[in-house]
Order: sequence, then structure tokens, then C-alpha cells
Amino acid sequence: MANSDDKEVNKDSRQGRSRFSALENELAWTRFAFELEEKLGTLQDNEVILQTFSDHLKNRLGYDYLEISLQGNASCDIQPGDWVRNDTGYGGKLLSIILSPEFLHGLRWRRRPMVVDLQDPNPLVKNPELLRVMEVNSGILVPMCLGNCSHGVMKLFFHDHIEFEAEAQKWLLTSAAILYRSLRRSSQYLKAQKMATIDGLTGLYNRRYIMEQLAKEFVRSRRYRNWLSLIIVDIDYFKHYNDTNGHLAGDRVLKRVALAIRDSVREIDLVARWGGEEFVLLLPEINGENGMIVAEKIRREVESQRFKNERKQPNHNLTISLGVAQNSTDIKNHIDMFNRADAALYRAKLEGRNRCVFAK
Repeated sequence: MANSDDKEVNKDSRQGRSRFSALENELAWTRFAFELEEKLGTLQDNEVILQTFSDHLKNRLGYDYLEISLQGNASCDIQPGDWVRNDTGYGGKLLSIILSPEFLHGLRWRRRPMVVDLQDPNPLVKNPELLRVMEVNSGILVPMCLGNCSHGVMKLFFHDHIEFEAEAQKWLLTSAAILYRSLRRSSQYLKAQKMATIDGLTGLYNRRYIMEQLAKEFVRSRRYRNWLSLIIVDIDYFKHYNDTNGHLAGDRVLKRVALAIRDSVREIDLVARWGGEEFVLLLPEINGENGMIVAEKIRREVESQRFKNERKQPNHNLTISLGVAQNSTDIKNHIDMFNRADAALYRAKLEGRNRCVFAK
């Protein structure tokens, strides 16, 4: 029989192991958060960030279902929506089936984790019989807080019964905040990158971007022996229109012409404002003949529209001229191709404007 001194030693030993275990757990979570910051810190694509986060969290917790619901934030261009990783063996969005819509709607206002025991009678669960089939027993809902605001919810569910201690809940809050900061940083970077390539007035790509893409597409078309067409568009007598109606009216014309061009081409085609009243179109895998068809379609669309005081224009209508070039074998590089389209545009103006001319 152990004496009282032995009991005290054993008690102290158990307490020591308990404290040591708690310290180990704290260090493990600290290491997890540090590694998470490091892994996400250099990523610039939201989909890659979410996948990397889910892998890292899976290694730490071994969850069976992860859903990340983002509310969106106009200031940093994060789009609202749900990202799901479902390892339960059953497809679909688990929570939309299990939890009541009223509860899911209210998640956005929470700022503390909420542990959910799905085996207990719960008004939040609208489909309890499905839970028995899916063998999902516990979960936790973690708000994605930054500052004083919640910007989304991270939802984790498990086949096993999990006890989420206060320490684990705290670190899950930290992890959710790290994820949201990474998504926000990525979105702000992409937004800034987009602004650097977009013309502020028309919303089209700008001159620098289209020339970079022309160089890339020209090389790609040569490598894979694909066609490539380039169209340069110029609004006829635009200076006269500006002088007659003012620059604000001229800006409205630029916006409408830009919209007419964009609506006349495919999703994969690139449209840019070159500067002033000129626009450039890049048509991958389109030869010159079909490029002329596209150009004529755009010309007719603009000609058919009605613009303020257009009868005062020299040709009594607001029209455009277009030059078209293709990547024929005698063209040396993308600059040569651009110059040929520009020369074709010049010919269109010399020949009376409001027409499409193909580069010789």
C-alpha cells in the first residue's frame, strides 16, 4: 500500500504531466499558426490560399467537413460565397442540408465560436435523420473576425465526438483571422493589379496591357501555328465632336463605343482603349477574313446608334474607321503586325472613313 508521501508524489507528477501536456498543446497551436502565416503569406490567388489553408488545418485537426462562408467586402473586393471541402464520403454542401436557414443566416453576426453537438435535440438541426446516415456527430462554427467585425464563418464538422476546449477555440479564431487577412491581402493585390491594367473611363484594358498581350499572343500563334487578328478602331472626327458638344459628351461617346465593341466580340478576345478615341482588339485564333467580319459588325453597330448632336458631324453621323491585320508569315513581330493594322486604319480614313480596311 502506498503511503501518503507516495500519493503526494504521484499527485504532483500527474499535475506536472498535465501542465506539460497543456504547454505542449499551446506550443503545437503556436507552431501551427506560425506555419500557417508563413504558408499563406506569399500566395496571391484566393483559391490556392483556401486550398492550402484546408490542407494545413486538416493535418492539425483531421476534420471531415470544412465550409468557409465569406460575406464579401467591397473595400477589398472579396466576393461573398462558400468554399467547401467535404471529406465525409457524401457529396454536396452538408450544412445547407443539416442546419436551418434561419440559423445559417444568423451566423454572420457571431463573434465567438459556437460548438454544435449534432446528436442532441436541437432546433437548429432541420434534418436529424440524415445525420445518422452521415455519421456526423460534432462541429464548431468559428467567425472570421478582424478588428471589431466578423467577415465570414468557418464551419468544421467531424464524424467523432470532439470536445473543443477553450484553448482550441481561441486558436481556431486566430486561424480564421489569419485566413481572412490572407484573402484580403490577395484580393487587394489583385484589385491593384487590375487597376494598373484598366482604363478608368471605359473599363477596357489599357495601352500597356494590350501591347504585352499582343507580344505574348503573337509568339504563341507562331509556336502553335494559329491565326491571330488585330483590329485598330478610331472614332471619326472625334475632335470635332468634342469641340462642338464638350468633353463630357465626348466621354459618353467613348463609353458607348467601348461597350459596343466589347459586346460584339467573344469572351476570349481582348479589347483595350489605346488612347484618345482609339481602341485595339486582339482576336486569338481568328484569321484576317473573319477579323474583317468582326470589324464590319462593330462598324455597323456604332453607325446604327444615335448620339447627341451627331448630325453636326462632318459626315452627319458618328461613325468609326477600322484597320485589320493578321499574323501572316511575312510579318516579323508583334510591332510589325500593329503597324500594319495602323496603316490599314490610315487608309480607311483616306478613303472616306466609316469603313473597314484589311492590311496588305
